Amino acid sequence: HDPQSIMVDPHGEFDDDPDVVIAATDSGLVHISTDDGTTWTVPEGLPDAGFSSVRRLIKTYDGQHTTFLIAKDSAGYALYRSEDMAASFDAILDMGNFPGDLWIPRNGDTTLYAYSNDGLLVSDDLGETWETRGMVDGEPDRAEITGSEAGAPQLWVVTNGDALHGSSDAGMTWSFAHAVSDYWGTLNASITDPDMLAWGGVHVYRSYDAGNSFDIPNEWGAYYGDPVNKLHADIPGIDVLLDDDGTELWYINTDGGLYRSEDNIQTVENLSLDGLRVS
Repeated sequence: HDPQSIMVDPHGEFDDDPDVVIAATDSGLVHISTDDGTTWTVPEGLPDAGFSSVRRLIKTYDGQHTTFLIAKDSAGYALYRSEDMAASFDAILDMGNFPGDLWIPRNGDTTLYAYSNDGLLVSDDLGETWETRGMVDGEPDRAEITGSEAGAPQLWVVTNGDALHGSSDAGMTWSFAHAVSDYWGTLNASITDPDMLAWGGVHVYRSYDAGNSFDIPNEWGAYYGDPVNKLHADIPGIDVLLDDDGTELWYINTDGGLYRSEDNIQTVENLSLDGLRVS
């Protein structure tokens, strides 16, 4: 199983606490470590029987690191929240049998954007209350959501793994943007450019024109002749962050290691050439 993981660095009221690493797998395991991975424990508040899958692990970028988890147990999918550096979680939104998703802006805004069977739900109080906005056409069986802070925000949803929809008015209305194929649930968008987004499957598919067209950086076979500059096949994750100078950094997670791009995936650099079992 491809793991999802995030590092939570303590700031603000947590200055005297240790760093916390949270790791979750798509098979439903959730653990935390406060000693750089030497030992691991299960957070409090999760179902005793555990989860059968984890859909999303995400946190706020406001310095408080409120952490959210979407996972499935025998009762269905639910959104969980932790306000104590992942030591414990509480269920705050029942998603029923719908594999929904959550996006949080990366600029410090703590507004939550959750896509559920009822369409887009928005919360400005960390999930205590929710406002229902628009929904895509049809009756999707699942959805993944991302957004660009450069818009209102500009939001993107992939439904059923085969259709990309966009909203330029923070989810009030939605329109079909592009058919999707070779898609593994990996979706992300630029922080600084509302027209740039990417999805991943065997390849990375990138768009610079608001989803009207897509291309790939390279065919997977090109890796073997140039592993420094060509992406390895299979993309279980894409992450986008700003560095201290405001440069947007794209991190492409592949089955052959981690890559970084400083030019919106026009070029990539392999960070995994040494020291790993994939090197």
